[in-house]
Amino acid sequence: MSLVENITRLKATYSFKSGRPLPVPRVKTVLANLGLGSDFEEFYSVVNGLFLEWFTVLPIYDPSSPKTTWDSLQRANDPEHSKYQIDDAEFLHRFTIFAEMGAGAFAACEKSTGTIWYEEDGDLHQTDLCLSGFIETCLREVAEL
Repeated sequence: MSLVENITRLKATYSFKSGRPLPVPRVKTVLANLGLGSDFEEFYSVVNGLFLEWFTVLPIYDPSSPKTTWDSLQRANDPEHSKYQIDDAEFLHRFTIFAEMGAGAFAACEKSTGTIWYEEDGDLHQTDLCLSGFIETCLREVAEL
């Protein structure tokens, strides 16, 4: 199943909120600047972020919708404006934060490998999940709590 089909299925199953997709050139430019690959491009071609209770895949900032996209990928990855507590100055060179997992915890993609990591209780944990699998796992956890 493609990522697009999976996101469509997940939206029907979990009824998450999402923003409308942005023009492809804008998506490609933002993602390239943040070091995110084709899975993210495919995701943002369907929705501009998603939100369900404590889990959020951050949207790309949309000037036509600043209130709903203010806490964006760009802001999360700007060391001067990020609300995430990053102690290591090199962290944002290695990772791109793409999701919030409640209580200030986040998920990030390692730029060189595309591997997804998540922060929990101040520690980073590597997953073996692809973007679609990670999103589905988090949505399932939200639904179970």
